[in-house]
Amino acid sequence: MALHQRAILLFLLVLLMLSGMALEPRAAHAATQAGTCQSFNVPVTLDDDLSTPATIYGELCNPAGGPSHTVQLLVPGGTYGHIYWNFPYQPQNYSYVQALTAAGYSTFNIDRIGTGRSSHPPIGLLTVSMVTNAYVIHQVVYALRNGNIASHAFGRVLLASVDTK
Repeated sequence: MALHQRAILLFLLVLLMLSGMALEPRAAHAATQAGTCQSFNVPVTLDDDLSTPATIYGELCNPAGGPSHTVQLLVPGGTYGHIYWNFPYQPQNYSYVQALTAAGYSTFNIDRIGTGRSSHPPIGLLTVSMVTNAYVIHQVVYALRNGNIASHAFGRVLLASVDTK
């Protein structure tokens, strides 16, 4: 990735974080307060004829005060997994998830189809394309909005993704 592309990506990430701060967080928490995280396998289909069932692995993290009105759906780029957003090394410095939960926001951090703990379609059966990924992400957004994950319906779902070209 060229230097100017990284600068643009960093600018957009900061802009996303700043715009999210105006979206009614439940409560601001000190960075040392720990939130709670739960793992989920969200049932999805890979095509609109419902013939290819799969699951998306995700970790829902809520601030110490409970779920917020807004959740950020964190989608890693390329072949990265959910660890991208919640890096275990010095999480106080490198975890986007920890920073958001400390600020009072919920996150749902996923592995995309074919990566990590999400379903891995058999080679040759289905090509996982951008269209397939978009269709799956749409189902995850729907599940978050309708309370199908942790029995909490989020009023807003913000998508944060990484382009790894």
